[in-house]
Amino acid sequence: MSQIELQPGGDPFSLSIFHQSVGIEGQLPFTMSSKAYTTVRSGAGTQVRRTRQTMIYSDIPAAEPYFRRPLFSLVERELASRGIPLQTSQVTNLSSDEQAGGRLQANVESNSAGEATSRRLPLASQDFILSNQHSLIEYSSHASIGTLIAAAAEDFPQARVAVLTTNRESCWQLKRQIDRGLVRSNSFVAFETLPDNEISRRRPGLNFRRVIIGTPTSLANNNEIGGVWKFDLIFIVDERLLLAEPLFNYFNDARDYTRIIVCASHSVAVDPKWQPRLFEYAGFTRGILTRGARILPQPRIAFANINWNVSGNLVLNNDFEFVDALDAENRRLRAIHKLIVRPNFRAGIDNIVLVFARRRSVDGFRQLVAGTRAIENAPEIQTVTSAELSGITIDRNTKIVWAGSRASFLDLYRTLSGRIPLGVDVSIVDIQDFPQSNNRAHSEFLQTVGGWNRERRRAYAELGYLPAAVDAQQHWLDQARRLLIQENQGVVRNV
Repeated sequence: MSQIELQPGGDPFSLSIFHQSVGIEGQLPFTMSSKAYTTVRSGAGTQVRRTRQTMIYSDIPAAEPYFRRPLFSLVERELASRGIPLQTSQVTNLSSDEQAGGRLQANVESNSAGEATSRRLPLASQDFILSNQHSLIEYSSHASIGTLIAAAAEDFPQARVAVLTTNRESCWQLKRQIDRGLVRSNSFVAFETLPDNEISRRRPGLNFRRVIIGTPTSLANNNEIGGVWKFDLIFIVDERLLLAEPLFNYFNDARDYTRIIVCASHSVAVDPKWQPRLFEYAGFTRGILTRGARILPQPRIAFANINWNVSGNLVLNNDFEFVDALDAENRRLRAIHKLIVRPNFRAGIDNIVLVFARRRSVDGFRQLVAGTRAIENAPEIQTVTSAELSGITIDRNTKIVWAGSRASFLDLYRTLSGRIPLGVDVSIVDIQDFPQSNNRAHSEFLQTVGGWNRERRRAYAELGYLPAAVDAQQHWLDQARRLLIQENQGVVRNV
C-alpha cells in the first residue's frame, strides 16, 4: 500500500461501493488509522516507535483511495456529524438472486404447532447470520465453531461455505470437527485437488463440497473451488488472519451478498489492541456463541446503588477486614433486600438470583428475609454463593444480582450463557455500595469500598459488557471513533 495524503477541507463528495471496498471521491475531513509500532535498528541499538497505520488505502498512487466496507457506517456517521452531504453509488450490478442474499435461503421446517423452526440452528442464530453482512462471534472453543459451521451448512443447503484458517494442520482439525455435524455432505480441505472422478459422481441436488476449508492463499490458488466470489458465507476462524495481507487481498472480490463472520476468542474480542482489525473485517455487530450453535447478544450490565450506615464501633485495619465486615453486615443485607423488593427493580422479572461471595452472607440474608412480610406477586428470590451459581436452574425471566462487594467479581453472563433457555431473558445487575459514616476512623473503609465499585465498573467494560440502555451498534461505533478517527493533520502513513 502506498502513502496517502489527505488535506483538510474540500468539496462535498460521494462514496462508491464496490463489493468489499468503498471508494472515496473527494477529500475526507478526517483520517482513519490505528495505532502501530515499528522497530528501528541502528548502531545505537533497537528502538520501538509508535506510529499510526492508515485504514484508507490506494493500490496505485494515482488511483482513487478506498476503505473496507465494514467501516462504511462509521464514515457515514462522521460525515453526517459534520453536516457534509453524502452521496453513495453501487458500482456493482446485482442480479435479483444476489439482491435476495445469494443462496443463503434457510431450510425451515415446522414444529407440531405449525410454527416455523430451523432444522439445526436456533432461529436467533439464523437471524444473526442473515441480518449481518459482517459480524463478530466470540467463542470459547474451536469445537463450538465447528458445530456452528456444520449447522449453518445444513440449514442453508444451497449455500457455499468457506472456512479460513492459518495452516494445513488447523484445516484438518476443523474438517474433523465440522464433518461430525454434517449429515448430507463432507467438507473439503483446499490444499488438496478435487479428483475428476469425484466431480463426475456428483448427483443432482447433492453438493458434495459445500464447505471448503483453507487459507486465503490456498483458496486463492484453487479458483475451481476456492474463488471468493463463489461463496455465500465465509467464516474466519483464526484472528491472526486479520493481520495478514493475503486475507485483505482475498476479500477484494467477495460479493455484496456474501456474509463474512469473524470468529474470535474472548481474550481477543475484548482486547483494545485487536479492535481496529475487528472493526475493519467484522464491522459493529457482535454475538457470543454458546452450546448448540446458539448466538447470544453481548452481555449487558446495570448498576444499582445502596446506602447503609456503618456501625459506630466497627474497627477495620486492612482490606481483608473490610471484606469480612461487608459480608456480615446486617445493615447492608437489609439495604439489599430493600432494593430488590422495589417494584421498579422486579418489574417483568420472575426470578431474582442474589449472588454473594461467601456462605455467611447467604445464611445472614436468608435469616433476615425469613422474618419479613411476604410481598404479593413478588418474584422468587434465590440466594447462592458464587461457587453454587453453576448449579441454579434458569427457566424463567431472571435477574442475576452480584452482591459480593469487593474488587473481584464473576463474569456472570458467560458463566450462565450456555444454560439460558430459548425465550428466557436474563439481565445482570451489580450492586454498588455507598456506606455512610461521620466517623473519621471509617474514612479509609469508605474510600476503599468506593474504589471497589469503580474497579468492577472498569472490569465489566473490559469484559465487553455494554451499559443496559445503550444500543450495541452505537456503542461500538463510538468505540471505533475513539480509536480510529483523527481530524486531518496532513499525512497518514502506512507502515
